[in-house]
Amino acid sequence: MSIDSSAGLPTVATTAGFVQGFRRDGVHIFRGIPYGADTSGANRFQPPRPPEPWEGVRSSRAWGPICPQEERVLHVDDEHLFIDGPVQGLEREDCLNINVWSPGIDGARRPVMVYLHGGAFFQYSSQLRDCEGENLARRGDVVTVSMNHRIGALGFLNLAEYGPEYAQSGTVGMLDLVAALEWVRDNIANFGGDPDNVMIYGHSGGGGKVSHLMAMPAARGLFHRAAIMSGGLEARPASETARIASTLLDELALDARDVAELQELPVAKVCEAAAIAVRKIAPTPGGAPGWAPTLDGHAIPCVPFDDPALELSAHVPLLIGTTLNEFVNGIGNPYADAMTPEQMVGAVTARFGDAAPEIIEGYRAIAPDASPFDLMSQIVAGWMFRASAVRRARQHAATSDAGTYMYWFTFQPDIFGGRARAYHGSEIPFIFANTDRNDEATGGGEAARELAGRMADAWAQFARTGNPAHPGLPEWPRYSEEEGATMILDRECGVRSEPDRVARGSIERSGVPEAR
Repeated sequence: MSIDSSAGLPTVATTAGFVQGFRRDGVHIFRGIPYGADTSGANRFQPPRPPEPWEGVRSSRAWGPICPQEERVLHVDDEHLFIDGPVQGLEREDCLNINVWSPGIDGARRPVMVYLHGGAFFQYSSQLRDCEGENLARRGDVVTVSMNHRIGALGFLNLAEYGPEYAQSGTVGMLDLVAALEWVRDNIANFGGDPDNVMIYGHSGGGGKVSHLMAMPAARGLFHRAAIMSGGLEARPASETARIASTLLDELALDARDVAELQELPVAKVCEAAAIAVRKIAPTPGGAPGWAPTLDGHAIPCVPFDDPALELSAHVPLLIGTTLNEFVNGIGNPYADAMTPEQMVGAVTARFGDAAPEIIEGYRAIAPDASPFDLMSQIVAGWMFRASAVRRARQHAATSDAGTYMYWFTFQPDIFGGRARAYHGSEIPFIFANTDRNDEATGGGEAARELAGRMADAWAQFARTGNPAHPGLPEWPRYSEEEGATMILDRECGVRSEPDRVARGSIERSGVPEAR
């Protein structure tokens, strides 16, 4: 790879002014382009506003600021940090910026792939090495896009009961994404993309963002394909999110008359108080704050995949799936493989009660050689993520003729002596053809590189046509509840008929609510 400086630097007009990026091996790269105004001060907790126009040509080569956020609480051990890599970019409230990778600034109308970063609505950014769009743009002849937006308290603190000026404060993080998609609609043709062929896709919290955009009237028509990777998380009732706001005010010793002071306090103080408040009343497994958009009846009128949302997005093809082990893996836990059968039974019983024997028997039937830890891992991952993915695939397939496609990523990377397994997020560098760029997470090598090629081609083909099938993979039929066609993505790929249906059914019969 090399920077190409043999010709003039790529310069493109946007609705706010000209931007200039750089070129690397034929891909034109632009970073940190503003798609919205500074959200600090009086703009804090307010809907996004258009960016301030600039004169001349704006340099857009360096990463833009990322949303201020609390210190990461989920991945703090050495092995997780080794896999994730550094978060690139300074934390500032002026964080509404977008990144573009394009094979050509040439008037072509290429498919546009817009990636929404994960982090459970409260952490991370678009600027991790897993999801840099250069290799995917080059390989797939697509325009790849990512962006930063408001998260945590800055994006989802529901202050609506304190005055009409805060009516949308509980959803502004999602409204930022609508504004970013409007920027794509208005500008991407100048970058070689097709504004009438836009795919949104996201992992984990990013998958949750995709789901919510599919339920938002304001986003209708701004995208034409959608992919949800290990995504969950749903909007919460206003009564619940308002409790977080009330607790935050108490933490700062403010009352209802002092709410405007929240727009004047240092952002670090607001984020710190918000983290304390949300842990007091809405903790989630693993200690992660329970941030989510507010179900306000306007910007977000219903939870994703409820009937009105299904009707709103019935014209959008959907690609959806999960990984085999998700969060229940051996990263950061060198003793995972020491789990005894008795400990496994105890762990499953603690979660599923009297249904545990049936559940264990069901999963043992599809994984007879699994270790106690692996069996427990697949059971919990099936409950935490796969159950939701299958439910959403069934709902979409039953109400849409646009096409639904299911995958299950089971590739085990050669890192940490195999302890990592198919962990939560392990498919991302494959989709972006970044298995060599981030060999700390994938192990690198030919097997990972070959699977990455197949997966990057599938996601690019889905962006192009609404169907992920291509010659490098076995036939990939549409998903239906009756057939359950599921593409297994591994060293050997192939379609199976929902191999865990019977085992997962035992979880459904247990009466334990689906993780959302």
